[in-house]
Amino acid sequence: MTINRRALLGRVAAVGAAAAVGSALAPAAAQAAYWRERLTGADLDTKHRWQVGGGIVFDSAARVAGNGRAPELMHNGHNGVGIDGLWEVTVIPNDGISFPGTGRQLVSYMSIENWASAGQAGPHWKSRYAGLAYSDNGNDFVRTPLKWWHNGANTDPFQMWTTQRDGDWVYVFSVRSGRQGGPMMLRRVRWDRLFHPESYEGWGCNGSDWGWGRPGTPILTGRFGEPPVRRLADGTWVMSYLNCATGCIVTRTATGPDRVWTVEKVQVTSWQEPKLYGGFTHPWSSRAANDLHLMVSKWTRTPDDRSTAYHVSQFVATA
Repeated sequence: MTINRRALLGRVAAVGAAAAVGSALAPAAAQAAYWRERLTGADLDTKHRWQVGGGIVFDSAARVAGNGRAPELMHNGHNGVGIDGLWEVTVIPNDGISFPGTGRQLVSYMSIENWASAGQAGPHWKSRYAGLAYSDNGNDFVRTPLKWWHNGANTDPFQMWTTQRDGDWVYVFSVRSGRQGGPMMLRRVRWDRLFHPESYEGWGCNGSDWGWGRPGTPILTGRFGEPPVRRLADGTWVMSYLNCATGCIVTRTATGPDRVWTVEKVQVTSWQEPKLYGGFTHPWSSRAANDLHLMVSKWTRTPDDRSTAYHVSQFVATA
């Protein structure tokens, strides 16, 4: 996939009257990020060409067949028996990581058991397990036998992963499935040991200090949407996610994965963009002013009942 950097990282457009779009009510919190442009949606050209909503330029798509559509990358049970003989509603990819030295790409995913399991704050979907899939050609992803099983209470904090490599280590941040309230956990594993669960080390506190190789201790608590964590070129670590309690896209920063994270900084509010769903940090971002680029999705419908689910806009902010 080739990304048109000039189009994506152009100057911030003046928003002016655009701030009035959305609810007529005053926002719950002042936002820091500003709308730049809409990137994806069913009405854009790449939807018609590839069946992929992109405003980011796609030169190609994995496994595109003669009909021009981008198919699924890995086996999916689709409300049936999955690849392992278990019932599977669907498969949700969480995050991906690549290894330039080997050419291998790795995706963490969840096998979804149902959409309506009772959770801490009402109905939530429930994963059956978290797993890993890999590809050596960028097209075909193979689901490995590895499973991080969920529990019956829907409270396991190792179901939804985001991964970031730094040197020889891959850092794995994880939360509960279903956007429930609960802890965020941190583990690490050497990049060449990702398929060896016994090699994962927890980051934990023994009551007096923190260290690796201990039972995990929550590093944060909250109601997290998908919480991607990225290491910027200058070494700053940025975490961005939907705070499901407030409905705002927020960010935190730290000097390292196992360092203290700042308090939440509100970047986008539901007053700006109704029905916010996710906020993802573009890896070309930096700590410079107005150079944190967030890909912000929403889940809503227009007044004439057309879906705008997963429509993504670029917002520009400061970390």
